[in-house]
Amino acid sequence: MIPGKARGKNIVVEVEFKPVHKVKLNKTSGGDQARMEQLQTTPPGTIPDGECYGIEGVIVCYWWEPKTVHYRSRGIKFVPLSISYIDDIDDDYVEEVSHQHIIRLGRTTVRTLSFDLSLVFSKVVDFIVPGPGYVRTLPAGSSEETLFEMICPVTNLKVTSRTYDCLYFSSSIGRYAFYDDALVATGFYGHLWLVEYEYVKVVIILGLTFKYVLDKSLAVYLVPYEQNGRFRPGVMFDDDPTDGYGDLEQVYRLLVQRANTTWKLLPKKYANHWYVTAHNLTIESKSTPLFGIAIPVGALIVVITGGSPPGWALAVVATLVVGFSVSETQIEWYKSISITIFRTITNRCFNPHYLRLTAFLIKEAGDKYYPTPLMIVWPYTTTSC
Repeated sequence: MIPGKARGKNIVVEVEFKPVHKVKLNKTSGGDQARMEQLQTTPPGTIPDGECYGIEGVIVCYWWEPKTVHYRSRGIKFVPLSISYIDDIDDDYVEEVSHQHIIRLGRTTVRTLSFDLSLVFSKVVDFIVPGPGYVRTLPAGSSEETLFEMICPVTNLKVTSRTYDCLYFSSSIGRYAFYDDALVATGFYGHLWLVEYEYVKVVIILGLTFKYVLDKSLAVYLVPYEQNGRFRPGVMFDDDPTDGYGDLEQVYRLLVQRANTTWKLLPKKYANHWYVTAHNLTIESKSTPLFGIAIPVGALIVVITGGSPPGWALAVVATLVVGFSVSETQIEWYKSISITIFRTITNRCFNPHYLRLTAFLIKEAGDKYYPTPLMIVWPYTTTSC
């Protein structure tokens, strides 16, 4: 299949949704040792903010309590792991954009993977990652499990007539191409939530409990769609990324123009190809494996719903993301989760940029703030370096 001048092409198979996953409420920064709670297919209820503590017979606790579900997807939605932007100069030279993904659990590497939610306060715009999220654990007795594997080269018909199979676990799911400037995205399908919580202080004294609402928070949550233990793949692109139409363009514009983000320059290279991995961006941005590469769930929900909930700024909602979370010692795992490759018809100077979010407070990392990268890449080529 060669879509040519098609916008928003994607693949989706509608099957019954039967997720099985757990939520972690007390993972340590040591990594794979996580206390598993009840099966949960929705965002968590109470989210503790640290441990309760006692002072002279008084017990004090802080936590988030769910208040309102502003959005819950009725069906599965495309969730981009990688987005590449080819501008109206690069389109004369870039002949291929290739996205590669492997999400794999292993006994000697990452045994537990979490898609951690993030939330933001209302009174003070502070983005917090308190810990819970969709958790996938290597089954007992297994040495390895691959949840997602995709190699998808997409070609530019303006400069080449070649097309290639987009492979999902070594099987072709189609051939894809664009013409001129474009946005190219690959990822999986899943269910999305946008939930409002109340941030409360609970005081217990002499057997009496007093609860004080200190603030409210907005959170995003993601459950990947699984079939036979594998995430369902998706490909989407916009062949006219400046006309103001198409969901992918709207997500991209929100992230670039409205969300709390900035373009960051990567090292230049003069060649006919260039690539970057999620590991590179995690290192470059000084992020942490406890949140790693961000998934733009908030921006997706804004595009789907057409706006933000009452009382919440559009920019704040668009900045909310879900992050991959693994052990602090397993940053090497990010080398294969997402790889973006650009090939040109002649040598060019790549001045590559990636999109980075403002600092997120990662609670599991000792209450430290980290810049968080998105796998959104712009090759920005020139004649010479």
